Amino acid sequence: MSLINERKPARQNIKFTCTLARIVLLLMFVLLLAPIAITFYMALYPTPGVSVELTKGIGGVAEGILFAGITAVAMFIGQNLLGRVSRTGDPFRPENTRDLKLISFLVLGAGIASAPFGFLIAHLLGGAYIGTMVNIPATACGCLILATSKVFEYGCILQQQDDGTI
Repeated sequence: MSLINERKPARQNIKFTCTLARIVLLLMFVLLLAPIAITFYMALYPTPGVSVELTKGIGGVAEGILFAGITAVAMFIGQNLLGRVSRTGDPFRPENTRDLKLISFLVLGAGIASAPFGFLIAHLLGGAYIGTMVNIPATACGCLILATSKVFEYGCILQQQDDGTI
């Protein structure tokens, strides 16, 4: 029995799982864009009483928009990565590792930069800001994704060695 026949069910399982994850990620991407659109709509067309509250919490709004925007970009890259894996059935490719590193840096950036951005906007516009200076769950998630990219990098090396073995 050849190795190619033994890998076939595993590749089909990977393709199915990645296709399913891609669909979920696309739905989450659309759901993430909705609050951004609503916030921009409220900023452009304020209703009486809401504009005052928006000014008071402008730091949190700015932080949320920046965080959601960066997260949306990371999700878009992630769904492209999942689409590539579902088409090829091969997760251990250099471009997948590169995309995982990019996603990790985006998530780390969102976790580290969004709160200071909200704080800065709040103080520039005279609003209040209540919150932490670092989004700890996002920063931890970015570190985990970076570690996973290193595992995938090592998987690429093992895949090349395995493909070179007769």
